[in-house]
Amino acid sequence: MTTIDDQCPEVHQEPSVKMLNQDDAEKMASLYKVLSDPTRLRLLSLLIHQEMCVGDIALSLKMEQSAISHQLRQLRQQRIVKMRKQGKHALYTLVDEHILNLFQQSLTHVKEQ
Repeated sequence: MTTIDDQCPEVHQEPSVKMLNQDDAEKMASLYKVLSDPTRLRLLSLLIHQEMCVGDIALSLKMEQSAISHQLRQLRQQRIVKMRKQGKHALYTLVDEHILNLFQQSLTHVKEQ
């Protein structure tokens, strides 16, 4: 049986490819951790199409407003969604197109399986 060491030259050298640094790896893992929740993904699927308030999101997902607020707080902490005030209402939307692209690419990937 061939091991990895059998395939490497005698003198071990640093790989010539650039490896992801620890800080960026931790930030990415944190992002994926937040996106690993089905409720948060369903919530994002609503915000892809339009800006929404907590009450409308709660109605759409058939959940309590307090549960939606908790999910939105986690998404805001990861800079996935942003909020703006309009009178008494807090309206939520995606932070930028990176999140939209990440969502769409993930959805395409799972639908191709």
